[in-house]
Parts: sequence; structure tokens; C-alpha cells
Amino acid sequence: MVIELQAFSGSQKLASVAFPASLKEIGGHAFEDCVALTEVDLSKTALQEISSDAFRETTLYL
Repeated sequence: MVIELQAFSGSQKLASVAFPASLKEIGGHAFEDCVALTEVDLSKTALQEISSDAFRETTLYL
């Protein structure tokens, strides 16, 4: 599974996300400007890549 470029960009009310085991990549700017996003659960993933600026303009520090 891949979360595509800018998939959730600007989703102002998105506060948390949990990803499935099948997640391999988060595309660039996928969650940019998701200002309410405070929790991201990657614990079950086999994540291989987080593209540039995927979480730009959020308060997350990965």
C-alpha cells in the first residue's frame, strides 16, 4: 500500500491515523497542513519510505 502524493493534504480536522501492515510508502506532502494531526501509529507497518515533506506544517516530529 502506498499513500499517494498530497493524499490528505489540508485535512484540517484529521487528528490521528493508524496504518495497516501493508503500508510501504507515504508520498510527498501526503499529510501537509494537517494542523490537528497529533498522533501517527506506524507500529504495525513494514514502512520503507517516507517521502519529503510528508508531514510538513504539522506539529509532529518523526
